[in-house]
Amino acid sequence: MSAYFPEPTRTRLFGEIEADVFRLGDAADTVVMITTMPPGAAAPPHEHAEHQIGMCLSGSYRMRVGDEERRLDALRGAYWARGGEIHGAVNESDVPAVTLDIKRRPQPALEGRATPCPAEARFLDLSAPRTVKGGLELRFFVGPWFEIMLSVLEPGALMPRHAHRGAQIGIGLDGDYAMEVGEETRRFTRHRVYFAPDHVPHMGLNDTDAPATSLNVFIPPRWNLLPRRLRESADAAGEMELADAAR
Repeated sequence: MSAYFPEPTRTRLFGEIEADVFRLGDAADTVVMITTMPPGAAAPPHEHAEHQIGMCLSGSYRMRVGDEERRLDALRGAYWARGGEIHGAVNESDVPAVTLDIKRRPQPALEGRATPCPAEARFLDLSAPRTVKGGLELRFFVGPWFEIMLSVLEPGALMPRHAHRGAQIGIGLDGDYAMEVGEETRRFTRHRVYFAPDHVPHMGLNDTDAPATSLNVFIPPRWNLLPRRLRESADAAGEMELADAAR
């Protein structure tokens, strides 16, 4: 069994809602779920100890977190629910909705408010595009202690081999490219998942003649940190808030 390219288990969650569940086996017991919600299906309001991050991959659905509610269209918005916070969803449309949800146990050391996103924000909008060297176009959903990067690898584009602190979780959307994590290389395709733990080298190469699109979740963030001077004070405030919430 691969440590970096987990295989899914099909699980029924609520009624007719089924998910492919990928267990990463990390210290936070992170679980990635790619779920199909038939028209009219609902995940009733519920809570659990884990934080949950999510978004719509195709179709649309209505998401509620605490007292806030928003329709999430495919790749246009994201949400997160703190551990113990009530949340639920319903597909009010006449077509299936495919969703991405990531659950993980709280990790206070990684969850200081290190980005411009307010700690109380629960729904996140997609940023403007940013193009970097190597033919990589990036857009982000920026949370208070995580970020979700939507990236497009054009044909021939390379994400050079590198390593960094924190976890990186990838989810394939469209296209096909070669993804290397540690000493393993796999074809990375639609609705597949990879996991690059802290300081494990990884790289991606689109060796096809079509663009390849993927999501990459960084915990803690890499691309949207506050400047160090502001980050230190924000991190301290975030740590105090987390400590208060744990009491």
